[in-house]
Amino acid sequence: MSRQRYRMFVILAAVLAMVVGGGNIRAALAPQFQRWAELGTVVNEREIFWKLYPYGLIDRIEWSDGTTYRVGAGKCFVVVTVRYARQSGVSLDTPPIDAVDVGEPRCN
Repeated sequence: MSRQRYRMFVILAAVLAMVVGGGNIRAALAPQFQRWAELGTVVNEREIFWKLYPYGLIDRIEWSDGTTYRVGAGKCFVVVTVRYARQSGVSLDTPPIDAVDVGEPRCN
């Protein structure tokens, strides 16, 4: 077998091994996509709307720290924390969003 054919065989075997054996491989989302997933969860949380409804329309969403956001309407805001489901064992997967904790309205 020539050297070039041997290289092609090795590359083909590696690709085949990745396709066949790589069915369970997953990876975490990149940070910007993780932030988008959190933001989508915050935007769709109805409890935030109902807590801020008496103070006006929601006019800002600010990322504070980690998985904490500050959602404001007029001079009032609520602190929102996105919680992730706990995973047992070691995983490279991003854990699914479990719940959203919405604080009580605070006004300036």
